[in-house]
Amino acid sequence: MNCCSPTSHNPRMKSAQNLPLLVAFLLFLPISCRRSENFQQPVAGGALSPRTETQAGIDEQDLSFTSRNGNQALINLGINYSIIAIADGNLDSGEIDEQILIALPLNKPDADLELIIASVIPAKEQYGVVWRLPLQTGTLTGITLILGDITGDGRNELVVSGFDEKGSHITKIFSVPQNGEITDIITVFDATANGNIDIVPREKLRGSGIPVSIVVQEIDEQNNLDLIETTWTWDSEAYIFKASAPRQVKVDVIQEERMKNVYAGDVEKYEEYLNGPWYRKNGLETSLDYAFFDPIKDEILFHSGSILEAYAWEVSHRTTAKRLYTRLRNEVIPSIAIGLSINAESWDEIEIISNTDWAGNYNRLSPGLQRNLEAREATLPSMLTGVWQGQNDTEIVFDLPRIQWSENGSVHTGIASLFSLNDKLVLQVQSIKENGAMDETFTWLVEYEEGSDPLRKSIFLIQAQLEVGGARADNVNPKRFEQVIISK
Repeated sequence: MNCCSPTSHNPRMKSAQNLPLLVAFLLFLPISCRRSENFQQPVAGGALSPRTETQAGIDEQDLSFTSRNGNQALINLGINYSIIAIADGNLDSGEIDEQILIALPLNKPDADLELIIASVIPAKEQYGVVWRLPLQTGTLTGITLILGDITGDGRNELVVSGFDEKGSHITKIFSVPQNGEITDIITVFDATANGNIDIVPREKLRGSGIPVSIVVQEIDEQNNLDLIETTWTWDSEAYIFKASAPRQVKVDVIQEERMKNVYAGDVEKYEEYLNGPWYRKNGLETSLDYAFFDPIKDEILFHSGSILEAYAWEVSHRTTAKRLYTRLRNEVIPSIAIGLSINAESWDEIEIISNTDWAGNYNRLSPGLQRNLEAREATLPSMLTGVWQGQNDTEIVFDLPRIQWSENGSVHTGIASLFSLNDKLVLQVQSIKENGAMDETFTWLVEYEEGSDPLRKSIFLIQAQLEVGGARADNVNPKRFEQVIISK
C-alpha cells in the first residue's frame, strides 16, 4: 500500500465551464437544536466539494479566516464581521474567480446575515468587496452555497439556501446576465416556504443546456397533510424564474394510525420512525444496499457491497408531513458534508432524495430478515480490531471503518470495509491523502485463523480484484499479520 502526495489548488484561477458544484454547508450556532452538542465534531459524504465552517476564526490579532477545506478569505472585513461560510467560483464572463462569503455583522444586535461577493479590483490589483446584500434574516441553520449552471447557459449561478428561525425554508438564486460583470448580478429566484423547495437535478432533465425547474411545496393551511405545489420554470427573455399556477396535491388516505403519528409528529417522532435498517435493490439486483438510521448515536450508515460510509447525523428539519430534511457529515473525512431529504411513503417504505448514489426507495427490513443478516454479519467487524503486526515492522491498526497502516517508515490512513462475497471474506481499503482527498483503492481476500500456543489470531491478506462473479486473487503470496492475545 502506498499513499500519494496532495495536489495543490489555486482558488484565484478561473474554473472550467463545466465546473462541478461547489457546496458550502453551515450550521449556525445561535439556533437551539437537539444535536448542538455535536457541532464541535461535525461529520459527512458525497460527490460535492463542501465549504464547511461552524464558526468564524476572527480576533483582533489575526483577521484571517480559513475554511475547513483550506479556503482562505481573500478580503479583510475587520473585527466587526464574523465570516460564516466561503465558496470560490466564477460567476461572470471574466477570467478571475469570485469569492462568495456569508458574514454576520457583530456591531449590530439585530443585524441580518450578509451575502458578500469579492473579486479583483483592477486599480488595486487585489481582492475587494464588489457586491453585498442582506439576507433578511439574522439566523439560518443549514446554510448551503451552491455554484452551478441552473439556467442552462453554461455558466454558474449562485444558490443560497437554509432554514430561518421560524423553520421556514429559504432559497435564493443569483445570476449575472450574459456578457455582464459581477456587479450586474441580480436575483432570479427568491422563495420562502413552510415546506419544501426542490431544485430538480439536471440528470433527470435529459440533456445539457436545459435549465432546471424548481418545485415549491407548501403545507396546505386547510389540511396540513396536503400540499400546495408550484413549479417555477426559467424564462430566458425576462431572465427570471416564473411560477406556474399553484395546484393542490392530496396526500393518500392514511390507513395506519402509526403513520398518522409520524406525519403529525415532530422531528424526534420522525427519527423514531426511521430507526433501524432499511434496504433497496441495487442496479444489478444481485444484492442489497442498506441504510441504517441510529437516532440514539446520531449516526447514519450506508452499505453497498464493497462500500461502507458512516455519517454523523447533525440536524434535522420537518418541512412537510411526509418529509424530513437532514444534514450529515462524514465521520472519517469531516470536510465532506451532504444534505438529504427523506419522504415517508408508508410505514415500510421511504424515499431518500440526494445528489449522492444513496438516493432511491428503501424498504424496512423485516425482523426475520434483520435477524438473519445480523447473525451472518455481526462477527465480521469484530474479527478485525486493534493492532496487527506483520513482517519487516509492518503494522495495521483496525478501527473500522477507519484503518491505519505502517510500512517502510511511512504511516497511511484510510477507510476500510469488510464484507462477505460469494463465501469469501473481502477487505477493501480506500486510502486518503494528507489533504483529505481520496486516493487509491486496495482490495484483499482475507483468510482468518486462530492459534492456541500462544493464543493468537492471524490474517492472510491476498491481493485481489473485484469482478462481476466475485473476487479474484491477483497474487498467490499472502501478507501475514498476527495479533497475540494476552490472557488476564
